[in-house]
Amino acid sequence: MAEVIRATVVPRRNARGGRGSAEHLIAGLRCLYRRAAADGLSPETCNPALKAAKPGRLPSARRAVADVRLAEINEVVASTEGDPVLESLLQRLHSETGCSRGQRWHCGRRTWTTSSV
Repeated sequence: MAEVIRATVVPRRNARGGRGSAEHLIAGLRCLYRRAAADGLSPETCNPALKAAKPGRLPSARRAVADVRLAEINEVVASTEGDPVLESLLQRLHSETGCSRGQRWHCGRRTWTTSSV
């Protein structure tokens, strides 16, 4: 079943040959059989998903931005209209911490609750 899933996966630019799909299928089946055994619907020894080996993970394809390219990005950010100082600070936040755009907005947000007396 995992091989069928792997063969029919939709190829994308960052595709890894369906390894992730096969891994998720096996993990899902293991969970399903584990729950069935916990509910008494199936004996624990009758779990074929435990016999299936998960595909090994490939090394990460993520790489750091080259220093020259990062310098070009910083130069463009610092020369933008509006508030170049603020934009440069935000760019530094992203490049040094790996912070995503969504996380940036939650940095200073606080939730205030009031209780009615």
